[in-house]
Amino acid sequence: MIVVPNSEIAKVRITNYGYPNPKVKIRQTISVAYGSDITKVKRILKEICHAHPDVLDDPAPDAYFMEFGESSLNILLVCWVSDYKEKFRITDELNMEIKRKFEEESVEIPFQQMDLHMRK
Repeated sequence: MIVVPNSEIAKVRITNYGYPNPKVKIRQTISVAYGSDITKVKRILKEICHAHPDVLDDPAPDAYFMEFGESSLNILLVCWVSDYKEKFRITDELNMEIKRKFEEESVEIPFQQMDLHMRK
Protein backbone atom coordinates (compact mmCIF):
# COMPACT_ATOMS: atom_id res chain seq x y z
CA MET A 1 0.00 0.00 0.00
CA ILE A 2 1.23 3.43 -0.92
CA VAL A 3 -0.01 6.46 0.93
CA VAL A 4 0.22 9.79 -0.88
CA PRO A 5 -1.04 12.92 0.84
CA ASN A 6 -3.77 14.85 -0.98
CA SER A 7 -1.56 17.94 -0.90
CA GLU A 8 1.03 16.12 -3.05
CA ILE A 9 -1.55 14.82 -5.53
CA ALA A 10 -2.95 18.33 -5.95
CA LYS A 11 0.49 19.64 -7.00
CA VAL A 12 1.18 17.22 -9.88
CA ARG A 13 -0.46 16.01 -13.05
CA ILE A 14 -1.62 12.39 -12.80
CA THR A 15 -1.84 10.09 -15.82
CA ASN A 16 -4.29 7.22 -15.57
CA TYR A 17 -2.70 4.47 -17.65
CA GLY A 18 -5.70 2.24 -17.01
CA TYR A 19 -8.02 4.58 -18.94
CA PRO A 20 -8.83 3.21 -22.38
CA ASN A 21 -7.24 4.73 -25.45
CA PRO A 22 -10.16 6.13 -27.45
CA LYS A 23 -8.49 5.11 -30.74
CA VAL A 24 -9.83 1.79 -32.05
CA LYS A 25 -9.12 -0.53 -34.98
CA ILE A 26 -11.83 -1.59 -37.43
CA ARG A 27 -11.23 -5.05 -38.93
CA GLN A 28 -13.72 -5.99 -41.61
CA THR A 29 -13.62 -9.06 -43.85
CA ILE A 30 -14.82 -8.22 -47.35
CA SER A 31 -15.70 -11.10 -49.68
CA VAL A 32 -15.59 -10.81 -53.47
CA ALA A 33 -16.34 -13.30 -56.21
CA TYR A 34 -13.72 -15.60 -57.65
CA GLY A 35 -12.38 -13.93 -60.79
CA SER A 36 -12.35 -10.47 -59.18
CA ASP A 37 -9.29 -8.28 -59.70
CA ILE A 38 -7.82 -8.35 -56.18
CA THR A 39 -5.49 -5.41 -56.85
CA LYS A 40 -8.48 -3.30 -57.94
CA VAL A 41 -10.54 -4.41 -54.91
CA LYS A 42 -7.73 -3.50 -52.48
CA ARG A 43 -7.30 -0.11 -54.17
CA ILE A 44 -11.05 0.62 -53.89
CA LEU A 45 -11.14 -0.36 -50.21
CA LYS A 46 -8.15 1.83 -49.33
CA GLU A 47 -9.56 4.78 -51.30
CA ILE A 48 -12.85 4.50 -49.42
CA CYS A 49 -11.05 4.57 -46.07
CA HIS A 50 -8.81 7.48 -47.06
CA ALA A 51 -11.87 9.46 -48.20
CA HIS A 52 -13.79 8.97 -44.93
CA PRO A 53 -13.23 11.97 -42.63
CA ASP A 54 -13.25 9.90 -39.42
CA VAL A 55 -10.73 7.26 -40.53
CA LEU A 56 -7.20 8.06 -39.34
CA ASP A 57 -4.31 8.45 -41.78
CA ASP A 58 -1.84 7.16 -39.19
CA PRO A 59 -1.74 4.23 -38.98
CA ALA A 60 -2.73 4.11 -42.64
CA PRO A 61 -5.70 1.99 -43.74
CA ASP A 62 -4.74 -1.21 -45.53
CA ALA A 63 -6.28 -4.24 -47.19
CA TYR A 64 -4.89 -7.79 -47.13
CA PHE A 65 -5.85 -10.73 -49.35
CA MET A 66 -6.34 -13.29 -46.59
CA GLU A 67 -7.89 -16.45 -48.00
CA PHE A 68 -9.55 -18.42 -50.71
CA GLY A 69 -12.99 -19.08 -49.23
CA GLU A 70 -15.45 -21.73 -50.34
CA SER A 71 -17.37 -19.25 -52.50
CA SER A 72 -15.29 -16.08 -52.26
CA LEU A 73 -11.92 -14.40 -52.10
CA ASN A 74 -11.62 -12.77 -48.68
CA ILE A 75 -9.88 -9.47 -48.07
CA LEU A 76 -9.28 -8.05 -44.60
CA LEU A 77 -9.78 -4.29 -44.42
CA VAL A 78 -8.02 -2.64 -41.47
CA CYS A 79 -8.33 0.99 -40.46
CA TRP A 80 -8.26 3.08 -37.29
CA VAL A 81 -10.72 5.63 -35.95
CA SER A 82 -10.06 8.18 -33.23
CA ASP A 83 -13.12 7.50 -31.07
CA TYR A 84 -14.21 3.99 -30.09
CA LYS A 85 -17.75 5.29 -29.50
CA GLU A 86 -18.06 5.97 -33.25
CA LYS A 87 -16.83 2.55 -34.43
CA PHE A 88 -20.25 1.15 -35.40
CA ARG A 89 -21.39 4.32 -37.17
CA ILE A 90 -18.17 4.50 -39.16
CA THR A 91 -18.26 0.77 -39.98
CA ASP A 92 -21.82 1.23 -41.28
CA GLU A 93 -20.78 4.20 -43.42
CA LEU A 94 -17.76 2.33 -44.81
CA ASN A 95 -19.89 -0.72 -45.65
CA MET A 96 -22.50 1.42 -47.41
CA GLU A 97 -19.79 3.08 -49.50
CA ILE A 98 -18.10 -0.27 -50.25
CA LYS A 99 -21.38 -1.67 -51.57
CA ARG A 100 -22.04 1.45 -53.64
CA LYS A 101 -18.51 1.54 -55.07
CA PHE A 102 -18.47 -2.21 -55.83
CA GLU A 103 -21.72 -1.82 -57.78
CA GLU A 104 -20.28 1.17 -59.65
CA GLU A 105 -17.03 -0.70 -60.44
CA SER A 106 -18.78 -4.04 -61.23
CA VAL A 107 -17.12 -5.90 -58.36
CA GLU A 108 -19.33 -8.85 -57.49
CA ILE A 109 -20.16 -9.64 -53.87
CA PRO A 110 -20.73 -13.41 -53.92
CA PHE A 111 -23.29 -15.55 -52.24
CA GLN A 112 -22.53 -19.02 -50.98
CA GLN A 113 -23.18 -21.60 -53.65
CA MET A 114 -22.84 -25.31 -54.12
CA ASP A 115 -22.55 -27.32 -57.34
CA LEU A 116 -24.41 -30.63 -57.37
CA HIS A 117 -23.59 -33.38 -59.84
CA MET A 118 -26.23 -36.07 -60.20
CA ARG A 119 -25.60 -39.51 -61.69
CA LYS A 120 -28.14 -41.97 -63.00
